[in-house]
Amino acid sequence: MKRRAKFLAIMLLLWSGTRLLAQNEGQIYRTMNGQLTITGSVGDSVLMMRSNDLVISLDYESAELVIRLNKETLGREGETESANSLSNTSSEVLFKGKLGIDYVITQKHPPLDFEVEGYLFNGNEKSFVTGNGHLEHIHANEYACILNLDFFISPDLLSIDWPGEEKVKVQIIQTVLKRRDE
Repeated sequence: MKRRAKFLAIMLLLWSGTRLLAQNEGQIYRTMNGQLTITGSVGDSVLMMRSNDLVISLDYESAELVIRLNKETLGREGETESANSLSNTSSEVLFKGKLGIDYVITQKHPPLDFEVEGYLFNGNEKSFVTGNGHLEHIHANEYACILNLDFFISPDLLSIDWPGEEKVKVQIIQTVLKRRDE
């Protein structure tokens, strides 16, 4: 069942029409329309917020990344209301960090699990956060891998009004492009 869900997620990402931009300086790739999901419990229910407009810049040589989330694109599942009414600070959240690998492997490789660490910037607030990452090789068309990042953080770090738990799961799913010379 997990394998089928993973396969469907991969296919959805590949067919979603993700816009891709490769920058010429070194091996830095920028993708738009990445997916971020925030999940947490509220009483007996699970509340989800999602954005499909995440912008990620990934340096393949250093495994450093920058993730930009416009909170106005973040909405609760089943609602059309934007997160703008939920936030009380800057509309952009920025994460600058490093994957716990030396460089991003885009050639065939076994699945990689690693830690992720960096700083989350929200308005004038700066917080150190850690999480877990997973890089799964797919090598289809211009895509090389699927990158998953999971963080368990306080919703206060994102300045969202969360009626439930003290910690929420923030999950990021992003395709990784092949290198230009592959």
